Amino acid sequence: MSEPMTKPAKRGWTLRQQGKRRDILDAAIELFCEMGYQGMSIDALVERVGGSKSTIYSYFGDKEGLYRAAVTRFSELALEKNEQALRDITCMDDDSGSVEATLTEFLEGLLRATTTPEFSRFNVLCASSQSSFPNLGMDFFENGPGRSQSRIAKYLAGADKRGVLKVSDPDMAAAALIGAVRANHLWARLFRPDMPAMSEQEIRKHVAYCIRMFMAAHAA
Repeated sequence: MSEPMTKPAKRGWTLRQQGKRRDILDAAIELFCEMGYQGMSIDALVERVGGSKSTIYSYFGDKEGLYRAAVTRFSELALEKNEQALRDITCMDDDSGSVEATLTEFLEGLLRATTTPEFSRFNVLCASSQSSFPNLGMDFFENGPGRSQSRIAKYLAGADKRGVLKVSDPDMAAAALIGAVRANHLWARLFRPDMPAMSEQEIRKHVAYCIRMFMAAHAA
């Protein structure tokens, strides 16, 4: 039997309601990652976060609405973690900063954020539900990995213009650099999402190796 639906809550929620909604979404993210879309139930969410099913329906309408909101929430959280690195690159778009140091800081942060068990499980969840929610996966990519790649491409274009690097195709160069950094780490965690996060030593060693290859290929 399908779960009942009520209309989603309208805009104008109080701060308490907004906080409750975030708490529900954070718990829903955990459950979707643990159980998958099909396995997760509203009853399990109520047991995890408290309250009532009617409250959840009032916020999200139904399970599909809850899932869409959970993906959006996770995308926002992932984006927040990446914002500082993006700002660091933005403020160094001139000849006063070291390209190697800038890319190192950004890519270490990127690898640190995307190799956690939480991020890995969410990747698996999005991939497994892609056929049912094709637009959500694209939204997640554009707000996270896609935005990072675009920002690096813009930075590399500026470095080429300043004569610090030779980058004839910034988009391709950015994709290749991010691909090298993520390497088999992303694929391994798609099949083993509960792998432990990379250590700081592993992150620094891997990023340094990738940047040495990149700098050699694009030396001015």
